[in-house]
Formats: sequence, C-alpha cells, structure tokens
Amino acid sequence: MGQYVITLLFIFLTSISLAKLPSVSVHDIPGIEGASLEVRFTNPKCIVHDYEEEVFSNDGALLLAKPEGAYCAGSLDFSNSFTWEDSPRQKLIEWVKDPQTKEIFFAFQTITDGGVLGAICEEIKSRNIKVTFVLSRNRNYLEDGSKEPLIDLTKAPVIETESTQSKYDRVIRKLTSCGETPGNLQPVGILRGHTGSSEGNSIGWAHNKFFVVNPNDSAKIKFATGSGNLTSAGVATNHENWLFFDNIPQNTYLAQSVQCMRKMQIDDKAHFSKSNFIKMNEECLKNIDPSFKKAQGIESFYIPGDGKRAIDQYLIPAFSESKKITVATHLLGFPRLFVRGMTCAASKKPSSSCYKKNGSLPGFKKTIGKSEVRLITDDDIHWLMVGQYDENGKVGYNDLWEAGNAEEAERGGAKLKFVQTSHHGPFKQLHHSKLIVFEKNKTEAVWTGAGNLTMPAMYTNFENYYYITIPTVVEAYKMQLDGMWSELATAKESMPKLDVVPLKDPVVKEEPAAE
Repeated sequence: MGQYVITLLFIFLTSISLAKLPSVSVHDIPGIEGASLEVRFTNPKCIVHDYEEEVFSNDGALLLAKPEGAYCAGSLDFSNSFTWEDSPRQKLIEWVKDPQTKEIFFAFQTITDGGVLGAICEEIKSRNIKVTFVLSRNRNYLEDGSKEPLIDLTKAPVIETESTQSKYDRVIRKLTSCGETPGNLQPVGILRGHTGSSEGNSIGWAHNKFFVVNPNDSAKIKFATGSGNLTSAGVATNHENWLFFDNIPQNTYLAQSVQCMRKMQIDDKAHFSKSNFIKMNEECLKNIDPSFKKAQGIESFYIPGDGKRAIDQYLIPAFSESKKITVATHLLGFPRLFVRGMTCAASKKPSSSCYKKNGSLPGFKKTIGKSEVRLITDDDIHWLMVGQYDENGKVGYNDLWEAGNAEEAERGGAKLKFVQTSHHGPFKQLHHSKLIVFEKNKTEAVWTGAGNLTMPAMYTNFENYYYITIPTVVEAYKMQLDGMWSELATAKESMPKLDVVPLKDPVVKEEPAAE
C-alpha cells in the first residue's frame, strides 16, 4: 500500500536485434589457401528513443519514437554498442590482446577510441609490442575564407598547426596513459595529408583506414579496413561496414599491396606531391613478385593513382550492367559518376548523354537502364532537403550541395531512404557506410572501402577501396542492405515533419505495486 516500483518504458535494452541484419560472417578467400575474410557491420545497439512531445510524420502518422537500432545518443546506447561481442571494436581489441601480436601499424583520418587505444597501451606496457600509427593532418579555414597553407615537406622545418598538433598529442597520451615500463618501445606517430608545394599537385586528407597486425612477420599478416575511423563512433555507434582479413601470407599480392601502402605512408618522399606518391606506389606494386598468388574475387585500389582504373574498368561497367543497385553512403558527391550512374541506371529510357563521354569519364554502356536503384543515406541529408539546417547551411557534417545530389538522384528514379541518426549536440552519430552493391548482372559485386562517394576520394585523398565478387561476401552485404532498407531506414513520407530531439535515456515512471 502506497509502495511503488520503478518501471522503464522500453524493452530489450541489451538484446536489441533487427531480424534481417546479419551477424558476423567469415569467408574463404579463393586463390589463397587458409586465408579468410570476416565481414562485420557495427549495427549499433541503440535503444528506443521516445519523443517527449507529439511528433507527426509527413504523411500524418503520430510518431512515438525514433526507429529502434537507428538513433544512438544516450549512455545505454554507448554501453550496449561498445561491449557487443560482434562489434568491430571487440574484434580489434581481440587482435590487440592476441599473444601472437608483436607489432601493430594503423592509419586513419581520426584516432580517438579509448577502448582500442587503451588495449594497445596495456600491451605496450606488458609485452613491449611495437606500435606505429599514421594520422591525418587537419586543414582548417582561416578568417578570410582561405584554407591553411599546405605542408611542403621539401622545406624544413615543418611546423604543424595547433589543431593538428593537439590531435596528434591526444593519441600519444592515450597510448601511454596506462603507464610505462622502463626500456619499452614508445609508440611512433606520423602525420600525413595536406602536403605539396602547389594545390594542383597536392595530397588531400590522409583518409586510409588500415589496422595491420605483425606487418614485419616473415610468414603472414592480418589487417582490418572499412568505412569507419578508429573512433568510438567508427567502431561501435555509427552505422559502418568493416572487413577483417586474416592469415594472409606475405608471398601474396594482397599482402604485398598492403606493404606498399605502409611503406608509402612511412616514406617522406612519397608525400612531396601527389605525382610523387603515384609514381612511387606504382613502382612498388610493379615490383611485387609476379609468381605471388592473387586473391580471386578481390581487386584492391589505392588512391591517389588508381581512381581512373577503378572507374573505367569496374564502376562504369557495373552501373551499366546491373539491374539492381543499392548505394549506402554518408557523403554523396562526384555527380558526373555516382549521381549520373544512379539516374542513368534507373531510367526507363536513358538519354544519349548517358552513353557519351563526360569530361574524363567514359560513357556508360548501352546496357544501362531499367534498373532498380536504392539510395540509403543519413537523415542529415533529409533535413537539408527540407530546409531545416543551421546558419551555415549544414546539418551534422553534411552540406546543401549533397542534398542537391540526393534530390537529383531521386528525380532520376532512385528510391531514397534515410537512417535517422543523432546530429544534435556535441556527439555526432552518422550513417557512415561507404558501399555499393551491384546485383542482377553477370557477376554481382560490392564496392567498398575507406573513401566516400566524392571526387577527392577518387583522385586526391589517401584512400583504399575493394571491388569484391566473392559470392558469399556479396550475399552478406545484400542481406545487410536489404535489412537496412526494410527495417532501419525511413522513407521521406514517414520522416518526422520537424527535426525534434528525442529523449536521450529511457523514461522512468512510477507505477503502483501490485497488492
């Protein structure tokens, strides 16, 4: 009598699962006996976030909450996603703690995740593992609207900006925060990106995503890559896609192409200019022993340098020949390639412009058209499309020009859905996937990697991409995107009319106890 119990108005806090989203899948790599490729998606464990006020969709339906599994913003989202055993974060920590791990090399645009960096720190302290990391410089805008100057590595001394130096120092602090053992190796950090003596021959962001274990082992390596940065969001709470390559012999083209990337990131001369990097990387790749085995069904691309080959030999044919195409992306740029590819593919009767050369890009093949085209992107794009953006014309990390590209794709026949993520406040959660699945053609394929669907990502940034045709891997990506499309993403008519912020944590309500 008069006693109350606390009831939480949500269910399944720690066991959220969307039925059609796949768990971890492991695949053989044809052509390399004993090697494997593990596919992981973050699929964050976001609880249901209720609205405090009445919220209606564009088609008039009353909305009670954000979609389950989409929107992460509160403490339960973080704890559930960080500790989920199938997350990329847990796989990376497993690799770090493996007694066989003696050395780690990793390269990302941003490096902040305390879980992975903390685990590395402990292994440096207890086992003296060797650690080298590559971090991208920042390049900010100045008050007059111009960008900070490029770094010219041919001139000394190199003076880093305060923003870049602070970013670097934070990584070092996290790698040494657990204390040091006298005589142990110290982590070595290298800053890359935004170098060159002229804008036209400069390198953009150091946007590679690599985590390489035992690169100097005489027998084999393993490495991870994908869409995510080495941040808590990139390994757990964003919507990301990761690849984990294991047991890759050194005497394979796949391993040696990774070694070329690592050597190029370490060698200052490769960063004097974009042309220098392209020349040195091409020479490194050409010098790989031609007798080394190649992975069948995996084609690697390293940017700058490989963009034209990727476009001409893989992306143009894939857009032309596939009768079902699903694009999942954060940034949507390069309209002459990606938007044009979607609109020409979706068209019932493609115009003659689809077949013509467009600048340096070849025309699409006569087989293009009459395809089902789906585009999944962050809801930041939706809010830009409907005019609900800040004074700078931005929502989260997205800009108005990207919304224009999405609108053009939709007008051209692509079906469009949005993943409702958290862009409110200092924590930014993203739909950060970077992939295209090409179906219903002679050879189905996945295009994925570190880079966004933008022109700099194809020509000037440091990026790594993969065109994968291994059937079981393609099937895993098809399952992921079909599940996202049907259960996680929201169509325009079902989106909220207004960008209302839901509750971060569950509602707590007092109810009378049973007598």
